[in-house]
Amino acid sequence: MFQDDTGSSLALVLSVGQATVATLTLWAASAALSIVLALVLVQGINSPLRPVRLVSVALINTTRGIPTSVLVIAAGMLAMGSGAGLPLPAIFVGTIAPFQHIAWAIVFGLALGSSGHLAMIFQAAYGALDSGRRDQLQLLAHHPLRKLGILLREVLGLVLPPTGTRLIHHLHNTAFASLFPVADLFGLIRGQSEASAQVFLFTTVGALGYAGLSLAIWAAVRGLERALRPARTPVQTMDQTA
Repeated sequence: MFQDDTGSSLALVLSVGQATVATLTLWAASAALSIVLALVLVQGINSPLRPVRLVSVALINTTRGIPTSVLVIAAGMLAMGSGAGLPLPAIFVGTIAPFQHIAWAIVFGLALGSSGHLAMIFQAAYGALDSGRRDQLQLLAHHPLRKLGILLREVLGLVLPPTGTRLIHHLHNTAFASLFPVADLFGLIRGQSEASAQVFLFTTVGALGYAGLSLAIWAAVRGLERALRPARTPVQTMDQTA
């Protein structure tokens, strides 16, 4: 009996660990794509071309206005209906090979769900720069990628706190993957709760898991903030300046 209990506990721990890795993979892939999309949208709303600005604003308002759950469901259903398409990397642990393309579709849906919100965060930080500094950026960097690199260094201090908050919310949105045959932490917790009727136990496991992942994201963002914070230089005294 003791050996059976130990084996069951070990199997559960391994399952939770695998599901946590799967959730982190969904989060990391979709968050990275969302940041890229947001940066493209910011470039668009600051474009000198009016049609580009209008399209970018429309995309931002659309992605912010539609719940992420709807975007994920739409992406997942389209992927299930179309079957396997492009040969995509099989990086999602616990999701069987025939359903890897569905996981990628969910990544895209999650990325769309956060792209508009992140674009507004980035745009607000850009708007916080004084007009003279923005004019300097226009003169210093004609190439869009070079301009983007300089801009990021200028506004990272303003961008990181709200971006970290959005990325934690983005982590919670990965739970919508459980609506499809894609491995994730929320799906495992729900499945185990239904199979064993130990709802309190597995709800606690899930809550601790998501709280731990959220804390790790927050700590990483705070660490990045401290690393990028400019060093303070001591104020010179009258004797030093004399």
